[in-house]
Amino acid sequence: MKFSLRWTHKFYDNNDRYFNGNLEPVAVYIVPKKEMHGNYGMYFPKDNIRPAVIFISREMSDHQKQNILLHEMCHHYVDTDERLEEYHHHGTNWKTAMKACGFKGEITRYSGRFKNAERH
Repeated sequence: MKFSLRWTHKFYDNNDRYFNGNLEPVAVYIVPKKEMHGNYGMYFPKDNIRPAVIFISREMSDHQKQNILLHEMCHHYVDTDERLEEYHHHGTNWKTAMKACGFKGEITRYSGRFKNAERH
């Protein structure tokens, strides 16, 4: 696991662009996919011991990492918006956040790796 200043800065850029700067800051780490049980990204909310973090698989292109970062930021949005009942379940509020970030078509838990919008 490696802290990524670059992707943490992208978190801030995305926060300003898609969430009006309203998300609490989150550190982003680049992690081998095998250490994430096959996931491309993971969001862990803050608790009494640790701050919130986002992990992104290193085995992707920058475009894919950007999309996964947005996917995980939508989980963070739902969490910080006190919609805790569904933030890990890819529910209605999460899907609405994904669409607001520019994801097109059917939004599922697998959405995010390939966004149908401009590349960054």
